[in-house]
This record gives sequence, C-alpha cells and structure tokens, in this order.
Amino acid sequence: MKGQITNINLQKGMVAVLTDTEGYSIFEILSDDNFEIGDEVVWNENHPLGDCEIDNVTQDEKQEVYFQNHHVSSESLKKLLY
Repeated sequence: MKGQITNINLQKGMVAVLTDTEGYSIFEILSDDNFEIGDEVVWNENHPLGDCEIDNVTQDEKQEVYFQNHHVSSESLKKLLY
C-alpha cells in the first residue's frame, strides 16, 4: 500500500496518510522520526494494525510506526487525529 502524508498532529504523535485507493490510514509515530506533509510512504501489508515498518520514499528511510486505523473518511479524519 502506498500514500501521501496529509496531516500531522505532533502533540498526539499521529499521522494521516491518504492512500491511493482506501481513504486515509492513521498511524502513531513511535520515535523521533521526521515525517513531513507531502512525504510518500509505502508499506507491505494492506491493512496492518499495530507495529509496522514503513518506507518513507521521499526521505529514503525505513521507519517503525503503529497503525491505528484504515479506511478513514475525510469527515472522520479530524475526530480521530485531533
């Protein structure tokens, strides 16, 4: 699965990714990884929950994250992220 980071809430450590086909996926940052809006990210599983390694293609880095949700609509995004 791949997508582009569209929203970041650093206070909660949460990041939203707009995927190509499945709406938004939300993950939690597990360390001081540097994510930026617009970064393209890729992961192997379709709908992982919990720990997952993702590839930040834009920054050419692999990063460990914790997936919280998938198939999130734009209407639900703010409720879950903020």
